[in-house]
Amino acid sequence: MSASEGIREEIGAALATLNIAAMQFRELGEADAREVREAIEGSFMNARNRTWWWENFRLPSSSTRFNDGMAFTRICTVVPNPDEQVWFVAEDSQLPEYPVFESTPRLIQRVSGECYGFEYYLVDKNFSWLLCETHHDDFIALGDALRKRLEAVANREGEK
Repeated sequence: MSASEGIREEIGAALATLNIAAMQFRELGEADAREVREAIEGSFMNARNRTWWWENFRLPSSSTRFNDGMAFTRICTVVPNPDEQVWFVAEDSQLPEYPVFESTPRLIQRVSGECYGFEYYLVDKNFSWLLCETHHDDFIALGDALRKRLEAVANREGEK
C-alpha cells in the first residue's frame, strides 16, 4: 500500500489482511465524526481546525521518540486499558476532515502495523487522555496518567 491510496483504503486493507470485522474497527458517520473531532479539539487544542493537531496542544504533554521508529508497538503498554473502546483519528491531508474510528488500542496497534506511517490520535471516550504519533516519529501523551505511563515506558527503554 502507499500513502496515495488514502487512509480509509489503507485501513480497510489492513482490516482485511488481519481478518478484523468492520464492527470491531468502525468508522463513524460524518455527523458523529464531526462531533467527536470537535470534542477532541475543545478538550485538547488551543484553536480549532488546525491541520496538525499536535502543533496546537494546550495541555501539558510528554513526548518521546523511540529509536526504532515503531512507537505504535507501544500503544498497548502506554494506554491504561488496551481493550477499552476509544476514538482513533487518522490524519489524511487529502481529505477535508480526518476520519474517526471506534476500536480498541489492541486492534489499533495491530492495524497500524499493517499500514504505512501516518499521524494518528487515540482518545479515550471521556476525553481525559490523548496519545498521538507524528510524522516525526514523536509519541505524545496528554492527560496526567497517560503522560506518566509514556514517561515510564521511555525510561524503561532508555529513550528520550
